[in-house]
Amino acid sequence: MKTEKPYLKTDYPDLERLPDTNWKKHLLNFIWNWPRVSVAGIYTKYILKAKIEKESANLKLKQKELEIEVLKAEKEYLETIVEISKLNKKS
Repeated sequence: MKTEKPYLKTDYPDLERLPDTNWKKHLLNFIWNWPRVSVAGIYTKYILKAKIEKESANLKLKQKELEIEVLKAEKEYLETIVEISKLNKKS
């Protein structure tokens, strides 16, 4: 006697069918959360983006100022080395 395998759409026999979803629950969830999600999106897009851009511009400005201070300090250091070398050559 030959036993036939039942027709399966996949090769995975351990898959089980999920329970039916409650579309009313999903609709209620969407209606309840949609205003919050849309307001959060608008807040992020228009308000937070402007604040983040302003803060990043301020940070870039501070970084440039620090780079200028470092370069000034290096310049002074090199000038003192040149002066010391001139003094050593004279004596």
